[in-house]
Amino acid sequence: MENRVALSRNRRAATGVALRQWFSIDSSGVLSPQSKFAQQCAIALGRPLDVKDNLNNPASIFSGVIFSAFVGFRRTEKPRGGKAAAELALIRKDQSDGLRIHDLLRREEL
Repeated sequence: MENRVALSRNRRAATGVALRQWFSIDSSGVLSPQSKFAQQCAIALGRPLDVKDNLNNPASIFSGVIFSAFVGFRRTEKPRGGKAAAELALIRKDQSDGLRIHDLLRREEL
């Protein structure tokens, strides 16, 4: 069984957007430091994760932070799978194919 965690970075509507990114988290609660979720948390915090960081509260890590992100369409040819490739994220395949965050690249400062 897997739990899904939604991450969003919210800013005032006049100056930015909120985008969501989904991760599958093992229900055991064990988080590998090499997992994509841990890596994205470290980028958001601007430092490596610490045992004191509250990963059960993504808002405490991601809110109020500005990121450069790779945003694209789904990486598969079809809505429920098919061939997957990074370059497919650059092409909208159909009307149900919406933009999503694929990777946080770095934390930005204004």
